[in-house]
Amino acid sequence: MIRILGNKLECVWLVYKKKKPIAYSLHYTREKAISRAEKIRKFHSLKAKIVENRELDKKLEKIIEKVLKGEKVLVDVSRYKYNQVYATLLKLQPGKTITYSELANITKLNIYQVIKALTYNPMLIIIPCHRVIRKDKTIGNYTPFGKDFKEKLLYYETKRVKTILS
Repeated sequence: MIRILGNKLECVWLVYKKKKPIAYSLHYTREKAISRAEKIRKFHSLKAKIVENRELDKKLEKIIEKVLKGEKVLVDVSRYKYNQVYATLLKLQPGKTITYSELANITKLNIYQVIKALTYNPMLIIIPCHRVIRKDKTIGNYTPFGKDFKEKLLYYETKRVKTILS
C-alpha cells in the first residue's frame, strides 16, 4: 500500500524475470489493482508476473513524491504500446496540460489510440496522464481513480508551480 496526496492505494507490480519491475498498478482495492495489472499486461503484451512487493511500494512512494515536487524521473517507455504517448507526456512540465487532440496530433495516433494508451498507463503519475484534458479545457475522467483525484493532482502541481514562480 502506498499513500498519494492523502489517499491510501493498493499497489501490485508487473515484474520481468522475477526481478525487474516494468509496470505497476494502483487502485483503492487489492483486487482492482490486480485486475488493472492484468489489463495493463495484456494491452502492452508484457511477459511479466504480477506480484506484491512492499520494498518496491516504498520506493515508488518516494519516486511519486519527487514527481509531484516537479523532479524529472527517467523512464524507458520503449517496451510499451503507443510509447510515443508516454514519451510526449514525460516532456510536459508540472502544472502544464495538453488536450487529447493535441496529444493525438503530436504522436500521429488517432484519438482512440491515445485514450487506450492513457487508460493502460503502466506507470500512473510518473507518466503524467493526469495532465491530459479535454479540448474545452475541462477535466475528463482519470482511470482508475476518477475525476476528483485528477483534479487533486492538477491542483497540487499547479499550486506548487505558482509558489515556486512567485
